[in-house]
Amino acid sequence: MQKSKLNNKTELSNKNILVRNKNISNETSDKISERGRMGVFGGLKKEIKSDFDVPEKPKPVMFNGKNVEYLQNGVKLFFKEHDSSSVYLVHKRNGSNYKSYWVSKEGESREANSKKPLSVTNTQLENKLIDLAKDFANKEETSKFINQAGQFIKQKYSSIFKFEKDIKRSEKEQALLELYKHINTKYNIIIDKESYDLCIYDESEGIYKAYDEKKFSRFLKKVVGKEFFVDEVKKLMGLFNEIKEEDPNHVAFNNCLMNIETLETRKFDPNIFTRFKVPYNWNPSADSPFFKEKICEIFDDPGKFQTFLQIVGYLFAKGNPHNKLFLLMGKGANGKSLLMQIISAIFINSSAAVPLQDFQKDFGLQPLIGKRVNLLSDLPIATIEETGQIKAITGGDDITINRKFKDPLTTKLKCKIVGAGNRLPKIMDDSYALWRRIVIIKLEKTFDGDSRDTKLTEKLLNDTEGMEWFIFNAIQAYKKIRETGWTEDTYREIREEAIKNSDPALYASEQLFEVTDSPDNFLTRKEIVDSINDFLIEHDLRIPANKSEYYDAVKKCGAKEGQKRILEEKIHGFRYIEKRELGW
Repeated sequence: MQKSKLNNKTELSNKNILVRNKNISNETSDKISERGRMGVFGGLKKEIKSDFDVPEKPKPVMFNGKNVEYLQNGVKLFFKEHDSSSVYLVHKRNGSNYKSYWVSKEGESREANSKKPLSVTNTQLENKLIDLAKDFANKEETSKFINQAGQFIKQKYSSIFKFEKDIKRSEKEQALLELYKHINTKYNIIIDKESYDLCIYDESEGIYKAYDEKKFSRFLKKVVGKEFFVDEVKKLMGLFNEIKEEDPNHVAFNNCLMNIETLETRKFDPNIFTRFKVPYNWNPSADSPFFKEKICEIFDDPGKFQTFLQIVGYLFAKGNPHNKLFLLMGKGANGKSLLMQIISAIFINSSAAVPLQDFQKDFGLQPLIGKRVNLLSDLPIATIEETGQIKAITGGDDITINRKFKDPLTTKLKCKIVGAGNRLPKIMDDSYALWRRIVIIKLEKTFDGDSRDTKLTEKLLNDTEGMEWFIFNAIQAYKKIRETGWTEDTYREIREEAIKNSDPALYASEQLFEVTDSPDNFLTRKEIVDSINDFLIEHDLRIPANKSEYYDAVKKCGAKEGQKRILEEKIHGFRYIEKRELGW
């Protein structure tokens, strides 16, 4: 009778298994299509495993030539052979502490206990283990092995020491976790490594777009159909953890993704993380004689136009590997604004406009995070006292940036700086490290009266094919820079050209005077001012607004203020300076 009951029980069990397996198969093939029954989390994909699935056997991990043996909350690593016996190190977690000991066929050594694992620098534990190993290994051999074991444990820490305690979560927190899984399955979401912005892929645009708390809250309402509290939005945003750098090679256009290294195109792809999009088509066959003619008219030298193309092409590349800062200089209406507006139109969704003087302000660098270019359409003439941030940005150094209502961020800013102005601001830094970074295009032509078309900028920006022609040629010009680098003028030529505009009194002083070792060499203030003025007028350079600029200039050259009696009268002037013998 008992046997009959057992057989009936077995048959019933087999039927239940068949039914359960059938249900699992149906549910898997339908991919949980009953969204309405699942409420807010409808459509959430889940892995369903049969009770009879056999887990795949893990591949053996090797260390020091032998298989690693994983223990419960620990690991056993081979050290060496000694007296026909294999010696191993056992390292285990014991509550909040760690214990280590040597083991061989002779048995186990005494334990060495520590509050820190071997994966971090632990001199005390290392010394204990060296002492316990003195019967079968010397100090150097043991120390080397312990360091290697520590590196291995550091790499495999999460596999060796499992997190065992259950985190008790409220029903609300469990719901947020389920919602996170649902969103993460349905949408492509990445954390930008440069800015730590949360970015969601926009299929209609083919790029990722940044979401702050307010924008993400609106996104949640659209996805779920419900409102969320601020703390709930923050918690959800904090769960996403896939961090990527923006792809350095691909640029999104209206019609495709384009690789700026190979010029190959492809369809938009969420696997390529890019946030920058050019609001034009990639069109290698584009042509516009009108656009070509008008933009070339701005430059008095074809070489300067080629340099401008190279600059714009270089802006498409992520970062600033050549450590350059670009300036368009020239007096009056000479096309600077037009050229800057062309750049702005191309990089409209990845540009900022932070003056160089603001780099030192508390939140001055925040707008540059994640941008490709910082455009300064009208360089202010205020003196730049400190250039450390300029050199750090152009040099690709790590910078800690204070952000309003956010934690400070340490990152490498990838933006390049392009400025335009009638003259440079005065820069107190006179080092080679700064001047070697600067590329200057001097625009000599002016367009006044009848020669000036007040609507030219509008015409060129609305000439879509002309803009596409310009973009293609700019990227082609950049290919040469990528292969050969920038043709650098000498440090003296760059600096000289810059200070002609920013500090003409200093430029004149360096041409007119030389510093001596003798305090007997003396020039009066009047001699200084008159000599510099005559030079500036002759060379059509700006006359300083006040006399302090003349005095500051000769002091920068090395002169020292002093007095001298001339005909019983004390005359103010400068010592250790005399006039050069000019050859012109």
